[in-house]
Parts: sequence; structure tokens; C-alpha cells
Amino acid sequence: MNKNSKIYSTTIKVHPAVFRYIDNTFEKTSGAYDLRGHLLYNFISTGLNRKSINMPSMIPLMYEKMKEIKIVIGSFDYHHYGWEIPPIHQVAISNHIYKQILFDACYRIMVSHVFGGLPRDTAIKEYLNEHFFEEEELNYPALRKHYQRHWIDTEKIAKENVAEFNTSSSHQLPEKNTRKNVGLVPFRIKQ
Repeated sequence: MNKNSKIYSTTIKVHPAVFRYIDNTFEKTSGAYDLRGHLLYNFISTGLNRKSINMPSMIPLMYEKMKEIKIVIGSFDYHHYGWEIPPIHQVAISNHIYKQILFDACYRIMVSHVFGGLPRDTAIKEYLNEHFFEEEELNYPALRKHYQRHWIDTEKIAKENVAEFNTSSSHQLPEKNTRKNVGLVPFRIKQ
């Protein structure tokens, strides 16, 4: 927290893939990621407290393996709600963003595969390379497994819809109107 510049921040722990997503998506202000213009900030700010709430029995085991990042907090939120986020809420934030990352990844893979004709495995690898995910953050086997469990049915429906569209349209142009406009009278301006 730097009181002279009125930029407040808090430190939270997130999944390594969430760290990569935030690092690639958001700008840094005074060494902290500024999410204030994004909907995720509302979710993050709901966990702000003035005192640290540490309940050791409720801290998940995965919390220790998460990466620390700094998030900018608005001045109003800092003064009215607090500056610390309990570990339980940090894990909830991380899980929420991680699910969004997986949804976005699978949707883009499906579109590339079904509509672009790219092989599924190539689409997965290209997504990971495009978003700079490293092996310990989000890897190929984990993303492929998630896609196969949750998106194969959606992919089949999309393929059926594409096939149905291609057969119903059959790429024919509409017939040209060969009838002449016999009944129309030309418009004349009276002088």
C-alpha cells in the first residue's frame, strides 16, 4: 500500500493457470494487477475483510501450492470493507477463474475443430501455446481429458448442425426472377 499515490493492493494466492491468465490479460499498476474494470473485481472485493480470518481447519491443502499475486483494491473498498481476503475466499476466486479458463479453452478448441477443420489435438496444443501456458500451469493431458469428459457431446451436436446446414442449403443460389415488370408505370414529374 502506497498512501501517497492512493493505490491500495492485497495479496492473494491463485492456481498457477489463473496466475498466467491474469498476467496475460490485465495491466499492472504499482506492481499489482488492476482488475477494477472487470467483473472479476466484484467477486474478489466481496471477500475483503479488515482482519485476517485464519481458520486452519478450513484451509484447503491446495492453498500451499498456489502462487501469490497482488491485486489493486479501490480506495472505497479498502476503507469500507478491508484489505485482506481469507484463504477460503482466495481458493473460491481461484477455482472460479480456473473454470472460466477451462470453458474458454474448450469452446475455442471445439470451434477450431468443428468449424475450422483443425484436428482436436492440434487445436489443444495451439490454444496452450497461444496463451503461453507452461507445463505446471495447464498441460496438454489435463486439458485434453477435461475436453473429452465435458465437451465431446457438445462437439457432436455442433458437427450434426454443420452437416444439417450443409445438406439443407446444398449451395444453390435462388432462382432468378425472369418475369418483367409489365404492370408498372414510369414515374413522371409534372412541370
